Amino acid sequence: MIRRWGKALFFSVLLAGAVCWLEGHEIRTEEHALFAVGVTAENGAEEEIECWQNPYTEEYYVFLPSYGEEQGYRLCLNKGDCLELDGEELSQDIRLTGEELRPGEEYSFCLRDSENRVTASGSLSVQKSARVAALYIDTDNEDLTKIKEDQSLKEPGKLRIVTAEGKEDAAGKLSYIKGRGNATWEWEKKPYALKLDKKTDLLHMGAGSTWVLLANYNDDSGVRNKIVYDLAEKIGLSYSPDSEFVDLYINGYYEGLYQLAEKIEVGDSRVHVADLEEENKKVNRKTGMEEVFSEEKKKGVELVRDPDDITGGYLMELDIDGRYESALSGFITEQGQAVDLKGPKHASRAEIDYISELLQECENAIYGENGINPDTGKGIADYLDLESWTKKYLIEEIAKNFDAGISSNFIYKDSDLNGTGLIYAGPVWDYDFALGNGDWSIRKPEGMIVDQDIRIYVPEKGDEVFRNRWFSALYRQEIFREKLVEEYESCVKAAVEEMVLTGIDGYLDQIRDAWEMNRQRWLGEPASMQRIYRDTLEEHGEYLKNFLEKRLAFLDTVWIDRLDYCTVTFYTEYGSRNFYFQVERGKTVEKPPSYEESFDGKVFAGWYYDEACTRPFEAEAPITEDTEVYAKWIAE
Repeated sequence: MIRRWGKALFFSVLLAGAVCWLEGHEIRTEEHALFAVGVTAENGAEEEIECWQNPYTEEYYVFLPSYGEEQGYRLCLNKGDCLELDGEELSQDIRLTGEELRPGEEYSFCLRDSENRVTASGSLSVQKSARVAALYIDTDNEDLTKIKEDQSLKEPGKLRIVTAEGKEDAAGKLSYIKGRGNATWEWEKKPYALKLDKKTDLLHMGAGSTWVLLANYNDDSGVRNKIVYDLAEKIGLSYSPDSEFVDLYINGYYEGLYQLAEKIEVGDSRVHVADLEEENKKVNRKTGMEEVFSEEKKKGVELVRDPDDITGGYLMELDIDGRYESALSGFITEQGQAVDLKGPKHASRAEIDYISELLQECENAIYGENGINPDTGKGIADYLDLESWTKKYLIEEIAKNFDAGISSNFIYKDSDLNGTGLIYAGPVWDYDFALGNGDWSIRKPEGMIVDQDIRIYVPEKGDEVFRNRWFSALYRQEIFREKLVEEYESCVKAAVEEMVLTGIDGYLDQIRDAWEMNRQRWLGEPASMQRIYRDTLEEHGEYLKNFLEKRLAFLDTVWIDRLDYCTVTFYTEYGSRNFYFQVERGKTVEKPPSYEESFDGKVFAGWYYDEACTRPFEAEAPITEDTEVYAKWIAE
């Protein structure tokens, strides 16, 4: 498309481009791949929504935002083109009412050019959202192919948000849009990062210049991240990210239902701790911050000067080992925990030394007898804010989050001049594979997950494992478990019950129409085989509520009834994962896991008590102690 911006007071045609002239308003003129439908906001500004063809089904769609029906829709054609809908010939700039262009209807259409040649024809489905804001992004380079292929590329442009009622919420320059995410980046529906040219309040979430667009592609319900973020805020877990659902349009094309969220970063309306990155910039303004250092277990930036106070703030992520390499600043603890510094990103040697030594002291207490550091005599409560850590643990365990303690696990510490000197857990992040969405072990409401250390073994990477070091070690400390049970009984359980009663239905009611549009947009795209799929949003709601009800019932037996459970660990090897069953002492494993698919030319041949696979596991035998079981694989 060729897009131009200007002012106009009358209808006109420029070159081959269709134009929309609205008195006194900035407009766009462009060439359309097929045709577009103009949608007008309350202030008169118009967005042109391009017709889109599904490459899998070859059907055509127009995806309309929540607003615009009252003003009517304008047909946008290239010069000389003519469109027939159900045999009725329509011309450029004709206004279509909601009766003439009915959402949910399918039309037969035929598009002809100026020489009466058919350029497109077939079935056209008109879809319309409701109760969800629209986010429009127009990039300077209108071809997003390269951005979708290369996560590091950045493209500037413009941004505009219109509420579901048609009111303009925000508009301005976009410093860039770029790809983001780790595993989520590999899927067709891409997640994005946004950088505005100035701090802006988007949808009443507080002013900020950096935002993220979560695709939620592996969560077919689309609400899991929203549920957990809002639940964390409700129980008082500080700095839980605000987020709102939006229909995303880029360069006129509908990209799907997204979750616009605050980025996890240091800031007044984000993680509100002292901004050590800014302090580093101030004192090194003349000398720069480019030279880096990298040692075996520490890395950062060679700074000529350090601020007077280097006790904070620090925003850190406890991440998997393999991602440490890409961090600019960070360190690795004696237990092998990789810590990536998100703030300050440019951390000096002195700052790395300070925070790594503090976290090492803390780790020694976490792993120490009775939660005491044997060298300092301090306990975990002297290092950690136990309220935030137990609440974060509860969020992870209740959600049965597969990534719990492994990835997207943020912690922070403020300056000693401002805060308590303690290390806090949070904010929450990344729950698409949680709340029963994942492999069968995640779908099972019963069983613990966050109390276990090793969760994934990666054979092709030698001894590398995805480990949940700190949470699993903390759970073994009585003082931590007592505080955890206290928080569960006093506030967390009730908040989850309220979410089941009213919260989930509220989210589903809001996104119902947008969810249907999103499903049509991404129809035919393959997703993770672990993803829970349901035909309707109502079925997703029932699944989520049923999972949480059963989850609370099980956790009640652990933390309130104090039933005596044994842990049965199933080591899968070729499945790459360890599965954990909690079995009441004296009872049997109801249904051991099994595999139908093959791995590396081998098929599953049963479970055994020993790694050599000589003693078959007896599922009918009562479990009287913690038990380890190993999978046997044989050639196909």
